[in-house]
Amino acid sequence: MIALHGIHQQLELFGLEARRAEASGDQRQIARLEAASRAMLENFKDADSIAWTHAAFAQVGLPHSRPASDAAPWHRANGRLHLLVEPGRIIDHGEPRLVGVPYGATARLILIYVQSHAGRDGIVPLGRSLSAWLGKLGLQVTGGKKGTITAVREQMLRFARSRMSLHWTDATGTSARIVDQLPVDGMTLWHNVDPHLRDWHEALHLTQPFLEALREHGMPLADHAIRYLRGTPLGLDIYTWLAHRLPRVTKREAGRLLDWPALAQQFGAHYARPDHLGGRIRALLPDVLAVYPGARVEANSGGVRLWPSPPAVPRRERSR
Repeated sequence: MIALHGIHQQLELFGLEARRAEASGDQRQIARLEAASRAMLENFKDADSIAWTHAAFAQVGLPHSRPASDAAPWHRANGRLHLLVEPGRIIDHGEPRLVGVPYGATARLILIYVQSHAGRDGIVPLGRSLSAWLGKLGLQVTGGKKGTITAVREQMLRFARSRMSLHWTDATGTSARIVDQLPVDGMTLWHNVDPHLRDWHEALHLTQPFLEALREHGMPLADHAIRYLRGTPLGLDIYTWLAHRLPRVTKREAGRLLDWPALAQQFGAHYARPDHLGGRIRALLPDVLAVYPGARVEANSGGVRLWPSPPAVPRRERSR
């Protein structure tokens, strides 16, 4: 039996109301307690309680922040697995323009959403209301240059026009398998006088190769965890990584230290120093563990240690 993490032990012993009272108005701690309580009660009987992603995106992720150039491709590596994302083009005022690669928490929410809601024909319905779709992503509807409407529209466009390539190199380093994925090959757009809705997608049509790869390598995630961590790209990356990695930890690997320089290659090569990334991971880990009750993880000044843990979504409850 896997021992519950500290916050879940406290909830089992004293209950949510008592722990909420002790938080004394600390809104972040109250939100964490409520998220942990929901994670303990989740039974995953409802199909909407399970989200999906390609296992590769749990090991290598998109940029956390906007890259310096919209013309530059994005590369991330984790061992022998490499992700290359190349920006696509649109016609802007009669001229072709690179729109850049998707980035940040919003791009991750979109990526998880389209993988979770693709039908057998590859069509992902987004609905006729932008406001309603933002709600499905767990986002409030806000306007303006820095609002969610602008951010989601931009990230959707970047995702829809990008090309993603997954590279696997064998143990000898002499050969590689390359899978080029153009995620989207068809879009149905709103024609609306509202400038925020103009050219917005009513539906996406995933390419057959991308859909088949997802069917073969899809892994389940807890939707409530994605919603709770929706505001931080690194938090989402840590959760999806642990959901993929922890059930695969062997007895031989149990407790082995993964140091910050190694994790920086996967999570944050843009950090000035690996220990800066370590500080961010240690700060976010309590939130991640709150929504993954069975996770056995320890972080210290040197890195992270993992132990064999149950899946984030029980195998018996998985369905698509």
